[in-house]
Amino acid sequence: MIVLPVITIVTLGFVFQTNTQQFQVQLIKINCPYPTLNYNISNVNLSGATITYNQTFDNDPTTLKVFKCGENGASTVAVSSYEFTSNWFGLGEQVFWTAVQSNMAMWSSSMSAFFDKVVALGTLVQLFVNAPAQISALAWWGYVNLILLGFIAIGGFMAVRGS
Repeated sequence: MIVLPVITIVTLGFVFQTNTQQFQVQLIKINCPYPTLNYNISNVNLSGATITYNQTFDNDPTTLKVFKCGENGASTVAVSSYEFTSNWFGLGEQVFWTAVQSNMAMWSSSMSAFFDKVVALGTLVQLFVNAPAQISALAWWGYVNLILLGFIAIGGFMAVRGS
């Protein structure tokens, strides 16, 4: 009850997987590196969905490097640099407040990168499951998916229940 629908969905997903540009953009977003603090980034290369780069430690807590991958549906990778030098409200040591500000920016950029990866993974699954409908314009593929997913749900229920 579970195996045959899963095999059918996976097989048809592979057979009709010709829209490779969308798949590659989502894979680039999933493989996008997390932001770095205190590192210089150089020689950023994109080969397929693999991103390579060199990083060197520079001991500068005020520079944040953020990778921008797959922006606007393009197969590109860029690195943005953000500098933090302000003293919040003129309080205390400027070095302390700059470090606090840059660390908060790194954590927020890391969380944004994580959720970008989650969204890209969901989009990749949706593209994979709906590949036959996108390629061949089979309007009834949505109904076939519902029936197959229903079989998977019933099979899972039967496996859990024991009958």
